[in-house]
Amino acid sequence: MSDAEPSDATDSEAESGGVTVPDADADVELDAVSESADMVDVPLKVRDLRKTFGGITAVDGAGFEIEKGSMTGLIGPNGAGKSTTFNCITGTYTPDSGVVEFNGEDITGLEPYEVAERGLVRTFQIARELSEMTVLENMMVAPMHQRGEALWRSVFARNDVNKQEEEILERAWETLEFFDIEHLANEYAGNLSGGQRKLLEMARALLTDPDMLLLDEPFAGVNPTLEERLLEHIHELRNQGYTFLIVEHDMDLIMQNCEKVIVMHQGRILTEGTPEDVRNNEDVIEAYLGGEV
Repeated sequence: MSDAEPSDATDSEAESGGVTVPDADADVELDAVSESADMVDVPLKVRDLRKTFGGITAVDGAGFEIEKGSMTGLIGPNGAGKSTTFNCITGTYTPDSGVVEFNGEDITGLEPYEVAERGLVRTFQIARELSEMTVLENMMVAPMHQRGEALWRSVFARNDVNKQEEEILERAWETLEFFDIEHLANEYAGNLSGGQRKLLEMARALLTDPDMLLLDEPFAGVNPTLEERLLEHIHELRNQGYTFLIVEHDMDLIMQNCEKVIVMHQGRILTEGTPEDVRNNEDVIEAYLGGEV
């Protein structure tokens, strides 16, 4: 009788007749990894969002998901609920019901600055007060939670404040150069053209280190030359991994530049899909295109 070979079987295998017993803790870890991956792949989830004003329902059960690194267009006729949906997502409005989830966290009803702190940033028109500041000054005040905002740091930790200001200044110049508006650094924001303001809005948003950018009609009032430049910058940022959700009235522009299009009508999601799918959708043709493709 030959000597038996050493056994590599674990105690669990021996107790189960040589069959490996699944590790319950490992299953839990795998579930957590799967959930985390889903959170990363789909950073923004909107579920059954509703918002009324008096007796008027502006958003009626809207729901959609935005994938990481995508450029998604949100379109629809006037009064479809696009801007209200944007406002509910970014905290300008508190929805009556529904859930807005970003990177796995329920952000429904948070204040706009709290939403922005989490990396979900929306472009806004330059306010009057900021219009009286230079382009560079607008950039310098964009990052949140600057050390100089605390009086005690300005007095007792001036070196730290100065160091951060130098870092922000360097990033501000780099971002202005990226958008090709560094030559406007000392110009008052109020003197910029509509297109130049859009570029500044984007530059300011980028300086907040966002994970995702929500653009509300970024091409409105922009001449064709600046529109093309702005599109080039958006595509370049998308290629760097940024995620975009864009509300825009120019449907052709959205169809040509977004891989996914969401159509709203009367506060609801009418359909979503590729530009080709949306173009050929009979409900969209009837509700949005007036019967023409």
